[in-house]
Amino acid sequence: MNIPQQSLSATPVALTVELELAAVSAGLRPPPPLPRERAGLLAGAVAADLARILGDQVHDCGLLLPAALYDITELLQPGLSWVELLLEIYRGSLAGIGFLPQIIGLGGDEDFPVAALRPQRRPGSGPLLVLPILLVGERETVDRIQQQLEDVLLERGRTGIDTEALIRRDFGLNPVNLTYATFNDLSALLKIQLGHAGLDPLWQLLEGALFRPDQAVEIRLPEGNAFVGRGDEVYTTFHTFDQWAAGGGDTDSYCLWLRQQRLYETGLAAHGLTIRRLRSQAALESGCAGRLGRLAADYGIDSELLREPDHAAPLEGAAIVLLTEHATRELGPVAYTVLAQAADGTVLHMGNEYPLTADAARRVRERWAETAAQLGLVLHLAQPGKILVSEDGRHLLPQVDFSDGAH
Repeated sequence: MNIPQQSLSATPVALTVELELAAVSAGLRPPPPLPRERAGLLAGAVAADLARILGDQVHDCGLLLPAALYDITELLQPGLSWVELLLEIYRGSLAGIGFLPQIIGLGGDEDFPVAALRPQRRPGSGPLLVLPILLVGERETVDRIQQQLEDVLLERGRTGIDTEALIRRDFGLNPVNLTYATFNDLSALLKIQLGHAGLDPLWQLLEGALFRPDQAVEIRLPEGNAFVGRGDEVYTTFHTFDQWAAGGGDTDSYCLWLRQQRLYETGLAAHGLTIRRLRSQAALESGCAGRLGRLAADYGIDSELLREPDHAAPLEGAAIVLLTEHATRELGPVAYTVLAQAADGTVLHMGNEYPLTADAARRVRERWAETAAQLGLVLHLAQPGKILVSEDGRHLLPQVDFSDGAH
């Protein structure tokens, strides 16, 4: 079959591996990829399954699979970049000759051979893990097979006995269900899962990124969160507590807003979307889709830490540096209030710092401990286990009673 490499087309297929919920709740990692020899055996078994399901025409296609299991978030990402990557690997296997249908399983005894395809193996991934498969061939053949996949895979997509045995033995898993699916099927499944979790707006943002990247999607949540997505970017406003309180909010409503904000940002980032945080809600509401890039330049938060005010005042002459961690049991650290005073009680600096990631919270504590040490002081870290606010409820306050929760 003398088909030029540049005219090759491809369609993705998913082998879904459904696990018991207990395996996810226990925080277990997905198993490592298979070694090369086992990867080849699995690819052969998968090819036999697809021939049984689709008929002889599938033999006109090549098959390539990475013998690894991925969380669905790793694969359902804007552009499905892994499809093009696998297609390039298949083209490379032809070594300059015309198209040749072949079965290829990618594996490695130690490290996965293609770094960009290495599964993340995050603890708690699942309960649906995915083994991605790519069918490669002449464009008309692939188009026919793609339509057939959409028509029959849901009904006839059970794996064969050999494939199931290999999955169970080589990955060391006891799946409750093993089926083939198209990526449209996976998207529909993700939509259902998010809907059951009360996260329909999150699906709307993901759906726009996956299927309508040229259109902007605007979302407003009842808790006050706002998101505008376009392509693989999502713009959102981050509120400090003082900003929130100035608008009439209290501590409880701020915690509800922050919980939703973290939940959505985590979900979007897991699917490969870039989060663009803005300082101004008014800017987000007034900006049309064409001005999103300008909004990020004018109001964007460029780091994983938001300071209020932006910079610390000079700390020469400080006699005490106090860091108060505002936190709740559910959210963990919410913000840090920094207070630096001279020996006579003069306030040299007071400000709030908002970590936007878990690592940023750790770095705040480490940085202020280093700053205190450079001043010849020991950092006083207060951890009252709650959010401390002024009597009027409009500002975060430091805890100045070192006898209670400070060290």
